[in-house]
Amino acid sequence: LRTYPNNETTLTFASKTTDLVSATLNYSINRWQDSTLLEMQFIDNRTCTATLPGQSAGTTVSYEAKAGDVLENTLVYRGNYTVKHASQLNMTLKAKEIAIGENITLTGQITPPTHNLTISLVFTSANGTFNQAVYTSENGVFTSSFKPAKEGSWLVQAVFSGNNMIYPCSSESLRFKVGPPSFFSLYGTYIFAGAGAGAGTVAVAVVYIKKRRE
Repeated sequence: LRTYPNNETTLTFASKTTDLVSATLNYSINRWQDSTLLEMQFIDNRTCTATLPGQSAGTTVSYEAKAGDVLENTLVYRGNYTVKHASQLNMTLKAKEIAIGENITLTGQITPPTHNLTISLVFTSANGTFNQAVYTSENGVFTSSFKPAKEGSWLVQAVFSGNNMIYPCSSESLRFKVGPPSFFSLYGTYIFAGAGAGAGTVAVAVVYIKKRRE
């Protein structure tokens, strides 16, 4: 049962075996320090219902339903629910294809915007799953940079597990590809080494010419 701030909540109870003759619902929003008693309405001989007023986010509503049946038995049901905000996660990738050894970079946001929430990023490939924790800024934004260890097709999904004010949610899974090493990453060292050797050769030649002129 997901209950959102300021929305009324309707609870319905049914007797499986006998007809009911009376029903009440007692509820509390402060751990039974105070409570409110409601007369329940009958839908039919075995089903009754009550509507509770809307509450603010973070409120836990405890309730106890009592019904009397035609055999003079008392039926009791207790429960509770917490009022929370709905949430949504959106996420985008900076690139959909990278070379092995490079980082995949992403940006996302949770709604409602909330500071310092923990977001789990789940990176999945054929070789396994890697989890990374990131945290939201004041406007609910989070960023991540992740270096995959294997080539191939990857998926990433953002997951929020919820708290006492906000319900859990998850983003859609985004796909990206990790390809072979780039030409520069394979041969960059040799290119720099060659450039350095050429500079050294020029320096030697300049010194040699200068000495001969002396």
